[in-house]
Amino acid sequence: MENPMQNVFIYCDDKSHARRVAVTNFRLTPMGWDERVSSRAQLKPSAGYTLHGDTVDADGWALEEDLPAAPMRVNFDLVCRKCRRPWTLTQAKLYSALDVVNESGVSELSLVTLASIVRKQSER
Repeated sequence: MENPMQNVFIYCDDKSHARRVAVTNFRLTPMGWDERVSSRAQLKPSAGYTLHGDTVDADGWALEEDLPAAPMRVNFDLVCRKCRRPWTLTQAKLYSALDVVNESGVSELSLVTLASIVRKQSER
C-alpha cells in the first residue's frame, strides 16, 4: 500500500523552555519533501544554498555563459526560536531521516530524536 502525503512536524523540547516549540514542518508530496513553515515566527523556509566547498570556480563565473554554474548544495538551518540553538543539516541527511520517520508512521519529531536518527545513519 502506498503511503499518503504525510506531514512531519519538527519541534524543540529543550529543558530551557516550558513547552515544546515549533521549528518547522515538512510534507511528503509526489515530488519529494517540501518544507512548510510552522509559525509566524519563521516567515521563510530554512533552506539555504551554498557552493560546494564554498568557493567559486573562477572570477566572474556567474557572468560568463560558457562557464558551467558551480555545483550547489542545500543546507537546512533548524533553529528553535526560544533557545536559538542552530543545527544545520544537508538536504541529503535531512531527507534521509525524514524518509525513516515517514516509513515508521511518525508525524511529530523532536530535534533530539532527529539528531539521533542522523547520527545512527552516519555510523552505517
